[in-house]
Amino acid sequence: MQRASKAVACVLAALLAATVACALPAGSATAASAGSGAVGAKRKCQKGFVRKGRACVAARKTCKKGFVRKKQTCVRKRRTTPTGPVATAPPGPGTTAPTGSGPATPTAPGPAVPAWDDGRWRGHYAENGVDLLFNVVGGQLYTGGFDSFFISAACSDGSFDSSAIAPVQASIASNGDFTGSGVYSPGFGQQIPWQLSGHISGKSITAGTFTAGAYTDFSGNTCGGTTNFTGQWIAAYTL
Repeated sequence: MQRASKAVACVLAALLAATVACALPAGSATAASAGSGAVGAKRKCQKGFVRKGRACVAARKTCKKGFVRKKQTCVRKRRTTPTGPVATAPPGPGTTAPTGSGPATPTAPGPAVPAWDDGRWRGHYAENGVDLLFNVVGGQLYTGGFDSFFISAACSDGSFDSSAIAPVQASIASNGDFTGSGVYSPGFGQQIPWQLSGHISGKSITAGTFTAGAYTDFSGNTCGGTTNFTGQWIAAYTL
């Protein structure tokens, strides 16, 4: 009788175990048995190390300001040269500063600089050694208030007719050549045409010519002549 009761108890226990196993979700028993072991297996890394996969590796050191990491070492950061326009030499005379990468371009020429000195000048006739005074200002050569160009014209009767002709004026070109003409009226209806030409440069005049005539003198003779002269600057003032 006791053996039968014991057998019944074993059967009931087996049925109870089977019923509990069926009531639980699939895999719960396995997870319950392995869970505590898995949590316990994940050990913490010591200070200065971090987990990488299943191993603890040394944590990367953070470099201070001004340094960067190079492999396992912090090195000073290299300074970079600031980018900007490349300095160029100043442009030469007659050119503009280059824009971008193109070459310099010629500029328009400035105003012409006078090639002669303004002021008081003295001329000298080669034929008779007579001196004459005149002014040069800007682009004009002209006689002052007490100046004149002397001429001794040869007449058709073999005589000479001398005249101090004024005023006289000539325009000077940019290259230094000057020319002028006019008519001198000494009075009594006489008219003496004249022409002036030459070249001025710096403080000297070369190839100067002064011509009077042809004209009729008071005796009815035809007169005229040409005198050659040079000139030199003598002072900065004019009269």
